[in-house]
Amino acid sequence: MEIGRAWQERFPAAGDVARAGRADYTWGVPDADRRTSLRAEQVAQTRAALLAAGRLLFGRDGYAATSVEDLAREARVTTGALYHHFATKTMLFEAVFEQAHAELMAASVQAAEGASSGTEILARGFESFLDAVLQPDLQRIIIIDAPAVLGLARFTELDERYAFAEIVAVLKLAVAAGELRVDDPETVARLLLGALTRGAMLMANSAEPHRTRDAVAASMRTLFAGLVREHDELGAVAAAQLAQQPADMRLDRGDAEVHPAQAPDPPPAHGHW
Repeated sequence: MEIGRAWQERFPAAGDVARAGRADYTWGVPDADRRTSLRAEQVAQTRAALLAAGRLLFGRDGYAATSVEDLAREARVTTGALYHHFATKTMLFEAVFEQAHAELMAASVQAAEGASSGTEILARGFESFLDAVLQPDLQRIIIIDAPAVLGLARFTELDERYAFAEIVAVLKLAVAAGELRVDDPETVARLLLGALTRGAMLMANSAEPHRTRDAVAASMRTLFAGLVREHDELGAVAAAQLAQQPADMRLDRGDAEVHPAQAPDPPPAHGHW
């Protein structure tokens, strides 16, 4: 079984995911029903405007510094219209969080295209996430504010909603192909997600986030290498490949190269979840 092909067949390209989220509410609708469809389109447009306002203000100013009035003003709607769609500011933040997570998942799928092994699929997907949270707005929404605003239980539930099943699927495909030895894919997937999230928090608290990103990415690849079945030829090759830092890991950021053995200790996080 070729894991890369199986993965691509399971999940659509990122562009398809994005297109799936758009809808033409009046295409092919009979005239008698067009008025209702136009109303549905207006509702969708108002919701989209509120989400865009939330993405901008929560990402730029943070949840605590953003008021309901600020959000309504930015979306060019009344506060009553805002409350019609979202009963609380927290509910709007949750919707923004979910939208951002869906975008990150689409980007991870795209980054994994062409990967020929389960470990490389995971490594590329995780590194895509780390690259994304270098963006200040996404970092503030997903890493800094979300655990406190949503609460740890809800944050974990939503965090797993967009990646857990996919990671489990990759692990199972890799086990079936003889690449990995994983007895409990569900538990391993949750542990990997936890390590990734904690790594992103280290980046958020780092004075050198790009360097910390590379150290976290290298450490994640070391974790993946520990799952490889090294007793057979396929496992030995995969383990050797994972031991080397990929050349395209930094995407022209100009940082000094960091290898797993040279990676600095991640800076301590300021505070806890």
